[in-house]
Amino acid sequence: MFVNETGQQMDPTDFHILDELETSPDPDAGLYIRARSGKVVKVAIPKHCLAFQTGEGTPPSPGTR
Repeated sequence: MFVNETGQQMDPTDFHILDELETSPDPDAGLYIRARSGKVVKVAIPKHCLAFQTGEGTPPSPGTR
């Protein structure tokens, strides 16, 4: 989901819907990860989905390596 917030007054108590852009204004922007193979990959998160970034600071789940 991409929104253009420029020129808009943002009131935290007003929950109006922002106009959504069809695509990212910058095709190179986004989330990039380094796969276990070492290759850098751009991640595409589907619309209406939520992603979490974890890393060295996140303790492993039981039963995982």
